Amino acid sequence: MNNDKLINAGPSRHGWHGLGLVLRCPRLYAWEKQHPKEGLKRIPLIKGSLVHQGLAHFYQRLKEEQDGNDPTQWHEPVVAIAMLAQQEALKSEENEWLEWVEFAQEAVKQYMAYWVTDSFKILAVEKELEANVYDKEYDCYYPYTQRADLIIQDQNGNVSIVDHKTTARLTSSTTRRYSLSGQMVGYNVLGKGLFKKRFAGIMLNMLELPKGFPDAIAVFKRPEVEATPYSEAYFKNTIIHANRVINLYKDKPVGEWPGSHLTTGCFTNFGACDYHSECQWGF
Repeated sequence: MNNDKLINAGPSRHGWHGLGLVLRCPRLYAWEKQHPKEGLKRIPLIKGSLVHQGLAHFYQRLKEEQDGNDPTQWHEPVVAIAMLAQQEALKSEENEWLEWVEFAQEAVKQYMAYWVTDSFKILAVEKELEANVYDKEYDCYYPYTQRADLIIQDQNGNVSIVDHKTTARLTSSTTRRYSLSGQMVGYNVLGKGLFKKRFAGIMLNMLELPKGFPDAIAVFKRPEVEATPYSEAYFKNTIIHANRVINLYKDKPVGEWPGSHLTTGCFTNFGACDYHSECQWGF
């Protein structure tokens, strides 16, 4: 047993999180790099992170069983959830992490019971995929990575990348809004490069955990992400542009990084940008 070891289910080293952030608002990227704030995880993100950790350990243990290895070398999902909450609570000095442990544990328990008949083969869990993107104008390469939550193979040999998502309300537009996100476009590009004709696409592993859960009923669905061939063909340009912006301003103070000043950027579904006040009044 890896007594203190948790699977790394966080952002990859050179992934879409940072690049997407600088494209959303260069100044926000600079704020986070130069003046990071601890303890900013909001409740939906806390719940999602805890559930995500539980799923990572569930599938890693299942993979060990499929490969003929000892699954007990990894913590059980409910234990991993509690451990992550304790670690984050100590780091951030916020008890919200501990308050959502039972919620996440129950969600993962119900998930495991619902999908108990799954028969796919697990190829990888929380696997970091990597590519080097060449910038011809500057004659350099930019590393690009993405951490795939789960990679599976069906009985016909087709391979899919699975991305776990938690939501309070699942609607017809919930899955469609992910199709053009850099995360999904990147998965498609990397998946096709790695698995060629065997790559079947991306599956969203949706866990709808409505207000009132666990008293309210959870819903589990696995829709496929829509194809985006046009954006995939030009995704390289997006990565190059984001890296150029970072390199152009990387040695400058926050105020010299341009702000997006968009209502959709300064306010999101989770509320005001974490640096709204600093952008308004200064640091």
